[in-house]
Amino acid sequence: MAEEVSEDWINSLRGEHESNKEWAIKKSFLVAHHDKYEPDRLVCLANCFINMELYGCRYPKEVVDEVNQLAAQLADLEDYRKERKDREAKRIKFVQATSDSKEKKRRH
Repeated sequence: MAEEVSEDWINSLRGEHESNKEWAIKKSFLVAHHDKYEPDRLVCLANCFINMELYGCRYPKEVVDEVNQLAAQLADLEDYRKERKDREAKRIKFVQATSDSKEKKRRH
């Protein structure tokens, strides 16, 4: 049986810059895998997970494979990804003004 994780210990890992959404996802990762890794390794993998998921950071293949395997076990990750996709679809798309002016210059 998996050992219970201390809520105080998990909450102590939250960075002051992390948004509520970022923290919720990272916390889910930490709680799900707290009994599989030493604390330093777990925090490192959780940070890689957040960096990959939210910021598009890239890592060596071995790290990506390990993080993806762990992330696949998170029940709420698909909900987050769907919510993010829906938000992105609602964003206003802007056209670069410079592309139109360059075309006009070529014509003249």
